Amino acid sequence: MSTLLRPTGSLPPRVYWRRRLVVLVVLVAVVALAVVVVQKIGDGPSTPKDKPAAGATSSPSETPSAGVPICTKDVLATKLEANGSEFAAGAEPAFTVTMTNTSKVPCLVDVSHETRVVTVTSGPARVWGSGDCVKSSKPKTLLVGAGKSEASTLTWDRTRSEEGCPRTGVVAKAGTYKATATVLGAASKEISFVLK
Repeated sequence: MSTLLRPTGSLPPRVYWRRRLVVLVVLVAVVALAVVVVQKIGDGPSTPKDKPAAGATSSPSETPSAGVPICTKDVLATKLEANGSEFAAGAEPAFTVTMTNTSKVPCLVDVSHETRVVTVTSGPARVWGSGDCVKSSKPKTLLVGAGKSEASTLTWDRTRSEEGCPRTGVVAKAGTYKATATVLGAASKEISFVLK
């Protein structure tokens, strides 16, 4: 301990203190550099925010990505399912609309109320449309991967509607109904269900 605080040797003490100071500065610089390098490695490469990671479901994006094509009706397959085949009085049917991009490249789909529609009919009469009484909304654009599917659920409150929503509050009667879904004009197969 005494040689550490009182250097001994043929040179003056200030020379030894200067050497110790240089070694200490170099050591601090090396430690600081090591900390910076470790932080950079820990952060990893940044991923673009407008493209989902592989295997992840795509999420709505307000701005279409440059260079990504718009989905057309020819590459979309639409499927409609209800959460039951019979609904007791007061029970509201929920419809799941699944669209699949059948092409080999990702594409963008506008899934606003005007482009993704569920329609309920009874015989030849149109009873309800999911976009009839919805105020105009901003376009919602989804990036759908090649061969990937996106699903959404719409609930019918059992009231009748017409385009433009001229009247409200008329409840659909008990009976058998049919429903179809379209996404950008690509129609699903018709399904039927019963309201009690």
